[in-house]
Amino acid sequence: MQQEGKADQQQRRCPFYKYIPDTDVVVDAFCYGILDGVKAYFLTHFHYDHYRGLSKKFNQPIYCSEITGRLVNLRLGVPLKYLHFLPMEEPQYVCGLEVTLLEANHCPGAVMFLFKLRTGATILHVGDFRAHPKMESYPALWNCSVDTLFLDTTYCNAVYDFPRQEDVIDKCVSVATSHVADNNKTLIVVGSYSIGKERVFKAIASALRHLLLSLGLIF
Repeated sequence: MQQEGKADQQQRRCPFYKYIPDTDVVVDAFCYGILDGVKAYFLTHFHYDHYRGLSKKFNQPIYCSEITGRLVNLRLGVPLKYLHFLPMEEPQYVCGLEVTLLEANHCPGAVMFLFKLRTGATILHVGDFRAHPKMESYPALWNCSVDTLFLDTTYCNAVYDFPRQEDVIDKCVSVATSHVADNNKTLIVVGSYSIGKERVFKAIASALRHLLLSLGLIF
């Protein structure tokens, strides 16, 4: 993959949907250089298309979950002094905003950001998320009227009809255990380009009562 130069970053204009309206913060906006007037950079999760442009030279405050922040530090070398780990489901104040992190059901550390502005407006940024009925039980969303929604529409099309994640994992476990039952020397390999397949790994390892060997990323 060709590395982008500083000139490319400076020339690229940050799109409006990276900005949280009526604030001086942005979400997942690291490939546009240092943005004028922006005081805080939020990161939803540790997938390249969201942290793209982030490197150890970045010297602005980043707000994220602890898991995401640890990955940014370990894998990208961003100094811990620029990383602010926010707790889950506990309102925090950043640049005059109230922000609550909610589980996004996507990959380890992935969160949704619920912003409450001084104006009284409520903004929900879901990042990349997998909708699940359990999200209706999040206390932060009870009796919460969202004025602006930043929605992940990757699969917002009727042609995409995926089974529940739990059912997919159960099927993976079933296939793995079936093959091992036929041949106890069967090697089970689960491919992953990054984080996000851990639930599959753990479920198979638990069912087979085997240790898990991770090659590549080490956590």
